Amino acid sequence: MTLADWELLQILDRLSAIPLRVDYRSLETLLLVKDSGES
Repeated sequence: MTLADWELLQILDRLSAIPLRVDYRSLETLLLVKDSGES
């Protein structure tokens, strides 16, 4: 996960007012899939 990705997640977390930890596992999986698709 890049710093930009983390900052974006924090911004989205504040906007949605939903704790990031709730969907962290799903978000991490999506990022891993995205990263593997780019390589």
